[in-house]
Amino acid sequence: MNRFLIKIFFISFYFVNSQEIPNEFFLFIKQKINFDSRKNWKNLTTLGSPRYQDLKIDKNYKKDSLYIKTRYGLFKKGNNIALYGYGNFIYQEYLYGYLYPRIVNNPEGFKRYSGIPRDISRNGFSSGETDLSGIGFQNNWLTFQLGRGRESWGAGNNIQLALSENAPSYDYIMLGSNYGKIRVKYIHGFLESNIEKINRYITARGLEWTNRENLVIGISETVIYSGLNRPIDFGYLNPISTHLEIELNNRLNVIGDGNSNAVWQISLDTRLLKNKLRLSLNFLIDEFVIDKIQIDQGKEHGKAYSFRSSYTILDFDKTFLSIYHHHINVGTPTFRHGDGYNNFVQRGKPLGWEFGSDGFENTMGLNLLLKDKIILDFKIRGIILGEGRILINPYKRYADYQKDIFPSGVLEKRNQLSFDFIYWWKKNISISSGLNLRKLDNKSININNYFGFDIYFPKNFII
Repeated sequence: MNRFLIKIFFISFYFVNSQEIPNEFFLFIKQKINFDSRKNWKNLTTLGSPRYQDLKIDKNYKKDSLYIKTRYGLFKKGNNIALYGYGNFIYQEYLYGYLYPRIVNNPEGFKRYSGIPRDISRNGFSSGETDLSGIGFQNNWLTFQLGRGRESWGAGNNIQLALSENAPSYDYIMLGSNYGKIRVKYIHGFLESNIEKINRYITARGLEWTNRENLVIGISETVIYSGLNRPIDFGYLNPISTHLEIELNNRLNVIGDGNSNAVWQISLDTRLLKNKLRLSLNFLIDEFVIDKIQIDQGKEHGKAYSFRSSYTILDFDKTFLSIYHHHINVGTPTFRHGDGYNNFVQRGKPLGWEFGSDGFENTMGLNLLLKDKIILDFKIRGIILGEGRILINPYKRYADYQKDIFPSGVLEKRNQLSFDFIYWWKKNISISSGLNLRKLDNKSININNYFGFDIYFPKNFII
């Protein structure tokens, strides 16, 4: 990348800015930890990740002004380096826009990254993509957004099943409404096209109830649909429609019941024991097996579930310490379909759990937030994966729901111990380090460690 292009890349952030919170930012990580405490539970939702508006960070700006925040910086983790820009604008309190692109030297070194590497590089950088971008409107009860990003639906930290914060980004519209104790949300987006001219889309709708203190219950439906040169299906544009009614009554632009794949999920998040214990649960059904003839044939549901518990040990003076445990279980056929292009993947990577399907995970860990400057995350993971997992062949079809051994085939066993440390030395400079020990299938232990930093230069405006 020559110097002129890099200058253009950075200068652009003085004009276009952002509302979503990038996953790497301290604010995003801190807010997830705080959800394990009693802080900000009135904004906890099973239908998305934290947003700047929800956190009420800026309270003193004038409602008739254009309020702009920008920053550009350098992020390094081990040998992986990213140049990034970021911006956030709010106009007259409710209108906003956002943009968060990155240029990287190693596309495989960054979670969620799906930019295509070029055959040549400039100064070591070989790929770039926009991770977040868009415009929107949000007031106390309505949100409308058109942009690029990802959705993370489900209860608990890091136990999402169908849609997670670690998926590659995609373009979509989002419509949400908040009625106090009841919230609804709808998305409709485009995932990708391939060389065979198969177009792939995603749509989801969700409803949740909360007492805004210690309980959130949500239900949702998520659909992947595809087809040869298939345009956006207007049958799915109705935010309060259902997949079964639309498909079984031939209301789609492709006739039949084999051109889309739906999953249904129920989620629960609650606090107990004087707010010290947080319990989170997600249960998902992919394929219903309810007919007696199917049951007699030995078939079973396509399903997945996850649960997490977190217990607060310390919580005082901007210091928080908790221990947690979570379990994730995703069936062998779950998130697959009779047409493999309707599988729950994007650019070959799962939209939900990082391992996709056909396996389970147990994790125990400890989180520490110290004086809003230091974050420690220590965890031990045990993972068992089958050979039918969606990661191995993302677009492979699966039409047989016969009961079988789970996980399937030859198993891969992973045992991991990891330690991650972040210290914000100054408001715009952080230092990070980590250690990861991994033992695969009872073989020798693989040890990886890294050192990194994030340094950025902010520039704010009020017009």
